[in-house]
Amino acid sequence: MHIQDTHWSSASALAAGGGTVNSTTGDRRGDGPRTTPLRVDAQRNLEHVLRAAREVFGELGYGAPMEDVARRARVGVGTVYRRFPSKDVLVRRIAEEETSRLTDQARAALGQEDEPWSALSRFLRTSVASG
Repeated sequence: MHIQDTHWSSASALAAGGGTVNSTTGDRRGDGPRTTPLRVDAQRNLEHVLRAAREVFGELGYGAPMEDVARRARVGVGTVYRRFPSKDVLVRRIAEEETSRLTDQARAALGQEDEPWSALSRFLRTSVASG
């Protein structure tokens, strides 16, 4: 089984933080990925913000204020805006991560099945099971 790698590779490279996405802020300033790792507390806060944003936007929709995301993440709203200067940037980061996750699941299904229909079925079952 084979997927044209050009389409999937570019999508997963963006989703993985490659290209022009700044891994610190999640924005597209064109300065490339961060070369030094985040401090442990900053990485933890970033993970809390992303998790909280998924939950808040999932429950309340895109109209939910960034303050709700900060409150759910148990960080100050300044921390959220430091990493994500706008709601659009935050939502784009979440979408890129979800695209990467789904791409990984699709590739795994293709590697485990010989028939296209079986691979699609496996991918759909895995995607639904993982939420």
